[in-house]
Amino acid sequence: MLAYERPEWYLNTPDTCRLFVQEYGIGDEYVVVLHGGWGGEHSYLLDAFEGVEEHFVLVFYDQRGSLRSPCPSELISVDKHVQDLECLREQLGVDRLNIVAHSMGTILAMMYLDRYPERVKGLVFISPSAPRSPFEKWELELLERHEQAKQAFFERQEIDLEIKRQGLDREWDELSDKEKTNAWRIRFAGSNLYHVEHWPQLKGGQIFFSQEAAEAALRSMPRQYDFTSALARHPWPIHIIEGDHDFGPVYVEYTRQWVSKIGNARLTVIRNAGHNPWIDSPDEFTTALIEALLNTT
Repeated sequence: MLAYERPEWYLNTPDTCRLFVQEYGIGDEYVVVLHGGWGGEHSYLLDAFEGVEEHFVLVFYDQRGSLRSPCPSELISVDKHVQDLECLREQLGVDRLNIVAHSMGTILAMMYLDRYPERVKGLVFISPSAPRSPFEKWELELLERHEQAKQAFFERQEIDLEIKRQGLDREWDELSDKEKTNAWRIRFAGSNLYHVEHWPQLKGGQIFFSQEAAEAALRSMPRQYDFTSALARHPWPIHIIEGDHDFGPVYVEYTRQWVSKIGNARLTVIRNAGHNPWIDSPDEFTTALIEALLNTT
């Protein structure tokens, strides 16, 4: 694998928040990566793009209020997040952004597309949030099934078996701090991965997550939203990559439903993969991601 320089810089927003930016790779096209959260940060996604840097210049940044981009909570909102992305586009000097977004980052991408449709080119969503708030009967029923399946997925036997396999099935007070951290990471993996045994590869959580930033953004979310029309009008293909066990086995059914209503959206489902499919099925995921980007940029 080639070694690339990874320049780091700060995006100065109009209201004085400074956002950490890291970029690397080669090529003629920028790809801006939007991390999940709200309140998350970018580094957990770096492994997901191994090999992609041979085709594109990847631009990662921590959204305002996240780990490397401290910002007062009163200056954090979803509208500010959208404006930050537009400010980043201007600084990169491109007319249209290629965007890859993960999890709640897909909502930011959709909001940006809705606000600035002429500023978006390629769109790739990984483990996406739904593009609209549910209100139809079929949506509510499907999401109720998802909540039940999600709870069972988070409590499956494989998690306890991995805890036991690592010798961590003892009283909490008997565990060292390192053992407590590993036990937490296994349970964290239990919600994000299909293959719980891959937990050492899962990054993020704890100090890498800002609850304050998350709550500030959530407070500013509209109660009702629907970005399906903005997605359907987009002139480039929209690629969605999702594991068949994204927080359980039911949510991908919901994704299939809304994707079917958007003529230019293409769904790739990765078998035996969870919310972070690049860890569960790295080869299949990388192939799907590179093909999606090459077909949209």
